[in-house]
Amino acid sequence: MKRIITICLGLLAYACASASALDNIVPKPNKAELTKGSIRISGMGLKCDTSLDEASFQAINRFAAQLSLVSGKASAAAPAFGLAQSVANGNAKGMIFLMDPGKGEEEYSISVGDKAVIVKASGLNGFLYALQTIRQMLICS
Repeated sequence: MKRIITICLGLLAYACASASALDNIVPKPNKAELTKGSIRISGMGLKCDTSLDEASFQAINRFAAQLSLVSGKASAAAPAFGLAQSVANGNAKGMIFLMDPGKGEEEYSISVGDKAVIVKASGLNGFLYALQTIRQMLICS
């Protein structure tokens, strides 16, 4: 019985690691690129651009609370100054949420690096869709 469980878990991990796993994200991203690497986000601080509207900040804060509950390690969302400069310099650490007025109403981007996850959107709908995508990606991690 133990062997069957191991095989099933192995197949699940393989399915989640494959490019087709990105096809299961809803709403389906227009463009997605799967690269090697990973980042541990349990207990990670969530830093928000100070120009985020209150509704977007609250959505991110709810995600931080859910992440804390599931991982058992405290995560919290907090506004932070100079995030765009930190990202541009390559000094960004943590999960960073930036306003990007150049993006459409529901458009977002998520970039995962060794030290940071950078989420960019122009407002609430973009951040909500980005958070939904992150939740779905975490299911396969």
